[in-house]
Amino acid sequence: MELVRDWLGGQSDPKFRKYLRAYDENNLVEEIPMFFGSVLEGDPEYNAAYLESAGRLLRAIGPEQVRKLRAPLRLKYHLTLQGRLDELIEQLIFEKDSNGAAPTRGLLRPYADYPFLRGGRKSVPADVLRLSNALVMRSRLYEARWDDGKLQLTGHAFPEHLGAENKHDMVKALILREAKGRRVVAVQTRTEFSPEATASSPHDLYSCDWAGFSATIDPQRLKHRGEWKDGSWRVLVAGAGKGGVYKGRVSVGWHDRAEFAPVHWVEDDVRVVPWQRDNHLLLRVERVRARAVSATADGGVVELRGLVRSGSDLAGAELRLQHVESERDVYAPLELGVPSGRDLPFTARIRVADLTAVRDAWNALDPAAEQRTRDRWDLELKLVDGSALPVVLDDRTAPVELHMPLAGDTRALYAKPSPSGYLQLCDQVLQPVVEEIARAKDGEGFVLSGSFPLPGAHHYELVIRHRKRREEHAFPVEIADGRFRAALPAVPTASFAGRVPLHKGTWTVLFRPVGAAFDSEWPAAVLAASTFDTLPLEVEARGKHVALERRLFDSLSLEARDPLSPAERSGYRQRQLRHSFPELQRRPLTDTVLYHTVREDWWAADGGLYTDSPRAVHEELVRRGLPLRHLWTSVDLQAELPQTAECVRHRSPEWFEALATAKYIVTSTHLPTYFRRRPGQVVLQTWQGTPLKRVGTDFEKVWFTDAGYLEHLKKEVPQWSLLVAGSRWAAPVLRRAFDFGGKVLESGYPRNDVLFAADREKTAERVREQLGLPEGKQVVLYAPTFREDRRLPDGGYQLNLQLDLAAARAALGDDQVLLVRGHEVVRARIPEAGNGYVWDVSTYPDMAELLLVADVLVTDYSAAVFDFMNTGRPVLFFTYDLEHYRDNLRGFSLDLQAKAPGPLLATSAEVVAALGDLPKVTAEYADKYAAFREAYCDLDDGGAAARVADALLAEGE
Repeated sequence: MELVRDWLGGQSDPKFRKYLRAYDENNLVEEIPMFFGSVLEGDPEYNAAYLESAGRLLRAIGPEQVRKLRAPLRLKYHLTLQGRLDELIEQLIFEKDSNGAAPTRGLLRPYADYPFLRGGRKSVPADVLRLSNALVMRSRLYEARWDDGKLQLTGHAFPEHLGAENKHDMVKALILREAKGRRVVAVQTRTEFSPEATASSPHDLYSCDWAGFSATIDPQRLKHRGEWKDGSWRVLVAGAGKGGVYKGRVSVGWHDRAEFAPVHWVEDDVRVVPWQRDNHLLLRVERVRARAVSATADGGVVELRGLVRSGSDLAGAELRLQHVESERDVYAPLELGVPSGRDLPFTARIRVADLTAVRDAWNALDPAAEQRTRDRWDLELKLVDGSALPVVLDDRTAPVELHMPLAGDTRALYAKPSPSGYLQLCDQVLQPVVEEIARAKDGEGFVLSGSFPLPGAHHYELVIRHRKRREEHAFPVEIADGRFRAALPAVPTASFAGRVPLHKGTWTVLFRPVGAAFDSEWPAAVLAASTFDTLPLEVEARGKHVALERRLFDSLSLEARDPLSPAERSGYRQRQLRHSFPELQRRPLTDTVLYHTVREDWWAADGGLYTDSPRAVHEELVRRGLPLRHLWTSVDLQAELPQTAECVRHRSPEWFEALATAKYIVTSTHLPTYFRRRPGQVVLQTWQGTPLKRVGTDFEKVWFTDAGYLEHLKKEVPQWSLLVAGSRWAAPVLRRAFDFGGKVLESGYPRNDVLFAADREKTAERVREQLGLPEGKQVVLYAPTFREDRRLPDGGYQLNLQLDLAAARAALGDDQVLLVRGHEVVRARIPEAGNGYVWDVSTYPDMAELLLVADVLVTDYSAAVFDFMNTGRPVLFFTYDLEHYRDNLRGFSLDLQAKAPGPLLATSAEVVAALGDLPKVTAEYADKYAAFREAYCDLDDGGAAARVADALLAEGE
């Protein structure tokens, strides 16, 4: 950075001074903060180098640039220049805990009042802590609708770092400011209670529950001297309260009428159009001259009819169609009819081939042409003087309907309104258009119906797809004679997880032909304007609220709500719950077992399934008939629980109480850092299996040298009372890896008891029936682990399947079926699943039951190999990246190449060949197989759960 600054500063051209200022600003806001994370790790040499180098750079940049920054960053640089490293680290920790919030004080001139400053705020210059440029107004619109001719707005607005905890903290008003004029209109607002505002706040230190507002805008106030005047108005929100007056633009929401508010006609030829620019709300007063009346198609020509206000400028006018994606134009002659009052009829005939030619030409230039499923055309009347009249769709009359197939019947052209109500032609992949939406009679889903541009019967499916989870569910669609009807359940169907709700988040809704390619692109389901007032439409399905919503103006989306309400999930409330946890622990312990299989803190929250060793321990405790209450932590209601266990929502108030007061905690994963085991409380850590891969402090490679992870372990591990080991070999490995000084139970893994149970064949038959496996075929279970270097940007990990499924099916499909089990943190769809050979069993909750039905296990480095050895059946290792995984990623706790009880296969072809000759593999590895079982599976005998339950109860006495 200093070298670049020196070069820029040495240039004689004055423009480089501007470049230097921009570069300095980037250094202050983007580049130097990148070093803060490493400062937190506390390496003395690194931190000394940071103070010296960053201080030198800050002095070179100078105080003028630093003063323009917001207070939290100004303070960091002040502490850096002063060499106050301990306080800098405390500020970084404080902001990490509060999501960057600054605690504030001061009624007239608010300032950041940090608790960690030695000597208090007076130890820092006042201008460093002043929050004047940080108290920006944060807002969001919830809904915009017209009622009795007036625009009703609801939303929230609060000043950042101050919030709105009490009803009278701030008086707000909407300010409408004319974009090209001096007029200003003030609109009163009513303060509303809105926990959603707190949930949407980026910071955790303050409540915004009273940031909600509602307002009524009378469009008559936008007139100029009693007349309508074309023009736009910016919509701002201003608030007066603690610390002064704040204002900001009103941001639009992200669905339905909060994202694209409806247009309203205030006179026969005048509309008020809410619209957005840069995600901010504006209002436009518009006098309408040209309106579309109808659009019909015949013989490859679209005939558009409309009305235009008469005027001398219409002579020689044309219809211009602009291709939105390429901005290329197509023109059609305009035929003017006989005036009727002030309106002049017009007709234009558009050759569809001209539109197709533009699209094809753009496809040849667009690198993303294969992913572009929709092309749009904006229509306007081009006048001879160069001006243009947009063509409005007048929703007061019968809607303009056009939905026609294009040549080849692979695409269709339909007419639709644009977000501002103008006529738009859309050329897209052949799709139904949704015209009606209703709740299903069973109350757990929806029914969609509408038009399809081709006669006869067609085979489509309705698909919901969760982008982040790479998960989808498909439902049949009935299409006959240009109409369709489809049921859209609000619950998962293509899943083995049981009766659970949809995963929370946004599900894209789309239509695609049956048998479409696995990775083909399809547009989101298109909504006709007739559905706009229907949405959002919500149902409750399996304990979760699920809503159909309108996104991106006319696309359909399914939203599965978070099980936690806005009041429960907000950062502010979660911070309160964490900080009040010690107080909860002063309540009496209860005869409760809290089971916890949820991933915590630094990893993407997931899990909570009824599975693994905690399930086996629960079943054992229930079998004994003890007077215990059993609570199962669920991160997203994704566990189908027996009647003997109650679901408790992860991070809900009742979960915090259970964590604080349950006498027994049984977990297979990490616990939060704020948890401290209290006297009389027993924490049983069953862990997730015998560690073939390195775990805990044994990590040495770059992908796991995470100071946060190691610091977490230092705080968490001392809270464990008991640690389960699956074998005598595993006991010292786990003790060392976790630096655990408590009791290690050499008990075997409770989860493996099912493999020894007297009724295991009956269980296996139930599992086969549930999966729908064919009779008489060998079952191959492929269970690869994840790769730390294949992390997805939005959480989870990619699946790098490597196995050639087509080749495997061709060679083995007559005699075998393949079950593919992705690791729980992997996000992927399995290609070819459902083809009669491949089964995607990633959603099956209990891995032990899958091991029970498998005739052979194919894995790479999964701990499941130790569990599967108890079956006596063969195992194959698909180790295509053995050296990379061993030397650069997790590495191993044992010498896999020397000890493996099955062949290490480097290619898919080798795996297929080995699966085709399993008797040979079994015979060749019989001795190593037996030695492996004796060394690493010596404690599993079907009684592990009983031994663990005995130890758990004894520890609690």
